Amino acid sequence: MVIKLPYAMQLGSGIFDVTTASTNNYGGEILRSYVGFNGLVNNKLSLGIEIKLHLYQKYNGIFMNETLTTNAGVKYSIL
Repeated sequence: MVIKLPYAMQLGSGIFDVTTASTNNYGGEILRSYVGFNGLVNNKLSLGIEIKLHLYQKYNGIFMNETLTTNAGVKYSIL
């Protein structure tokens, strides 16, 4: 007895494939801009913040869009 699956359920039809294995998902064009600030609070403590903005994104295939990224840091010097 042979069971024939519909095309949408067959392996390799594109619906159940892994997106990272597809040759159509291979990059694109991205333009980013960074703005940051570093400042001393006192002689041993410094603070920093950075914001990454995505100005242009054009992907080939399926990718998640990036919107806004922020980084913050504190540095304390013991010497």
